[in-house]
Amino acid sequence: MIRIQAITSINFSEEEGSFMAGVAAALMTSDASIKGINEEKKVGTVSGMNDMVVNAFLHGFRQGVAYIDDTIEYKNIYVGSWSDPVKGKQATKQLYSQGVDVVFQVAALTGTGVLEAAAESGLYAIGVDSNQNGIKPGHIPTSMLKNVGNAIYDTFAAMENGTFEKGAVIYSGLAQDGVGLAIDEHSRAIMPAAMLEQLEAVKAKVVAGEIVVEPYKGA
Repeated sequence: MIRIQAITSINFSEEEGSFMAGVAAALMTSDASIKGINEEKKVGTVSGMNDMVVNAFLHGFRQGVAYIDDTIEYKNIYVGSWSDPVKGKQATKQLYSQGVDVVFQVAALTGTGVLEAAAESGLYAIGVDSNQNGIKPGHIPTSMLKNVGNAIYDTFAAMENGTFEKGAVIYSGLAQDGVGLAIDEHSRAIMPAAMLEQLEAVKAKVVAGEIVVEPYKGA
C-alpha cells in the first residue's frame, strides 16, 4: 500500500470476506441433505484473471474451506477474461462435471455465466462484491460483499467529526463491516438455520481475533 501524505487509502480485506465464502461453501458441500449436494465434498472457484487481487480472494477462500474441513477438495479455473460470461459458464460446468457442487465466482461480468451455470445445473454458486443472491433464486446461497458504501460513509463521518487522518491507510475487514456475506431470504431458503448460525459464530470468532485469516503475500 502506497502512502502519500495527502491521500487516505482504504484497504479492504478480501481475504476475510472470502474466508467466510469458503466457510459457507465448505458447510454446503458437507451437507448432502441439501438438494443437489453430492457426497464428494468438492468446492471450486472460477476466476477472471491470475493476478494479485484475485489470488487474495482465493487465498482467503481456501483458508475458510480448510477451517471447516481440510479434506475438502478444492479446484480453481482462471478463465482469462473479466467480460466473457460464456467462458464463465463453461468453466463452471467443467467444475460441476468433476463433482464440485459449490463454486465461488471471482470474475466480474464473466461471473454472470457462473451464476447461470448454477441454475442450469441445479447446483450452487456464491456471488461476489455485491448481493447477487436474487439473480438466480435457489442457487446462490450467499455473496461475498465488499461494502464500499460503508467505507465512504465512515470516511465522510470522520471528516465531519474531526477524526479524519490524512495519509492514513484504513483497514476494512469483517470487524469494520467492510467485507462480509449477504444473508437474506434467498440464503435462508437454501441453507439450514443451524448452518446460518454456524456462519455467524465463525464470523464472531474472526472479529474477536480468535480466528486469524492470513493475508495474501504473493506467490
